[in-house]
Amino acid sequence: MRILISGAGIGGLTLAYWLQKTGHEVVVIEKADDVRTAGYMIDFAGSSWDVANRMGMIPELEAVSHKIEELDFKNAQGKTVVRLPMEKLYRALKISDRYLNLDRRDIIEALYNLVHDKVEICFGTSLTAINQSMQGVEVTTKGSPLDGTFDLVVGADGVHSNVRQLIFGDESQYSDYLGYYVAAFYTQAVTEKLEAGCVVHVEPNVQFGMYSLGTDRWLVIPIYKSADEGYIPPHQRLDVLRSHLRNVGWIAQDVLGGVSPDTPIFLDTVTQVKLPKWSSNRVVLIGDAAYCPSLISGQGAALAMAGAYLLTEALNKTSDFQTALADYEKQLRPHVDLIQAKARKFAPTFVPDNQLKIMMMNWAMRLVDFPPVTRIFGKQLTFESLIPAAS
Repeated sequence: MRILISGAGIGGLTLAYWLQKTGHEVVVIEKADDVRTAGYMIDFAGSSWDVANRMGMIPELEAVSHKIEELDFKNAQGKTVVRLPMEKLYRALKISDRYLNLDRRDIIEALYNLVHDKVEICFGTSLTAINQSMQGVEVTTKGSPLDGTFDLVVGADGVHSNVRQLIFGDESQYSDYLGYYVAAFYTQAVTEKLEAGCVVHVEPNVQFGMYSLGTDRWLVIPIYKSADEGYIPPHQRLDVLRSHLRNVGWIAQDVLGGVSPDTPIFLDTVTQVKLPKWSSNRVVLIGDAAYCPSLISGQGAALAMAGAYLLTEALNKTSDFQTALADYEKQLRPHVDLIQAKARKFAPTFVPDNQLKIMMMNWAMRLVDFPPVTRIFGKQLTFESLIPAAS
């Protein structure tokens, strides 16, 4: 089949790899002018690990992973209130040694290196129209012109999917805003000595996290509760962050004050996507475009890579693409529904809205390996893989 993938993110590039490997002709388009590098730290385990392992990527990803020994929770005065060894958390979540902490940009770059010489990738290109018929799909693009007809079009273009918009309508019908914004940016502007690893400060309605990425380089990830302000243009993001976080303690003000106005900042809503169906005739969605679980689930990359693998597997089992698309959704949707429900329930614990809940969260962190507390964590989060481990 000749297949067009819109979106060169984790799901799109993973799908491109598997489709070309099994004999399909693949074209990938990406709206951005280059590989997208914005984003946050990713828990790489479960399905994402197993798919990447089948792709032979684990050694490369291990080389760029950021091993986090513990989570260091600070109060507003910079005093450690909880130190949580990651080994305890992994045991509570039933995570084996198949786990990596990865910067999203490193995953994207590894996937791009794997496929860029095997499939056609057109940057600076987006779809403006999709016309389906019994014979195939014709598309109109802005950017690189695409010739001919495609057998399938796959929307792997994220939570604000253009393909979904063209086929299913405005995203407001399918987006479930969880009440938070998440930001991510890189900085060297840290005024006090911090140990390498992950340092977190929690105040009511705010979580301010910092991940060490080497000497004097940090990935900063603030999450805060807010009314839905919609899309925030890049040139406004630093001011918006400073406004929403102006009263946050610890070193938040020093960090935000040291950020240069030209620093690229990722800022978006914490949103889930819930569609009644993931495909329409010859167009199908994967990853966040179809079923974004939100970063609170810790499963966005895993579900995107699992979706890419399972979609390819379904297409290769039958010559009837309609049957394949239905089978792909039937296999994945129950797991997606469960992950989304758990993430929505976990959100108030992830970003508590008062001091009592913060105290309870700290208490739970200290006792994470106490069986009753372990069971609570297990009910709220899961890293179960949908992909059989490679022998």
